[in-house]
Amino acid sequence: MSRYALTGIAVLLGLSLVAACNRSTDLPVTVESLEERLPALAEAGTAWRPDAYLARASLRLTDDGYASYLIWADFNSPTEEFDRVAVKLLPDGSVSVEPFVQAVPVVQVDPITDGDWQLDSQEAFAIALDDEGLRFLEGLSGKECSSLVLERQGFEPNLPVVWRLILSDCEEPLIGQTTVLDAMTGEATSRESNFPTAVP
Repeated sequence: MSRYALTGIAVLLGLSLVAACNRSTDLPVTVESLEERLPALAEAGTAWRPDAYLARASLRLTDDGYASYLIWADFNSPTEEFDRVAVKLLPDGSVSVEPFVQAVPVVQVDPITDGDWQLDSQEAFAIALDDEGLRFLEGLSGKECSSLVLERQGFEPNLPVVWRLILSDCEEPLIGQTTVLDAMTGEATSRESNFPTAVP
């Protein structure tokens, strides 16, 4: 391949990256970087129990409106049968810890570790909210009921970690769209859209 062809490919790749970055900044809502915020959340979790592990993290889609929290991270402990904690990143940057004591045993899952995901929340959001997702989001009555979730694909052992973009209508709970991405590669593995059935 000639030097000119290689230069042309490099230029096209550069333009593609610039376009992708510009598109992500033009989105009507944003999410926090879980990669940046997780150390503080995990520190609060291990202050509760030294063996606490991340079971799930939910990030709010935010615009200029009010949000009670930005990230909600669930931490379990393998030595606590009925207790777990929710560690929240609040809009002012502070972290709160809310303990939960359940009447039934906590469902223990494989811990989500750094080696289980490579795609940060902001990258995952930009991929999952493609043109179809953006049109769906813009048709919702409000954006504050939607979230981006990092979790295991199920409760069985050794299942992969995924990003799940959940777009929900606040006024019409039956309206929603869920897009699932592989948290390592960013590959979209599924998308489902739900609409209320018209009643004659």
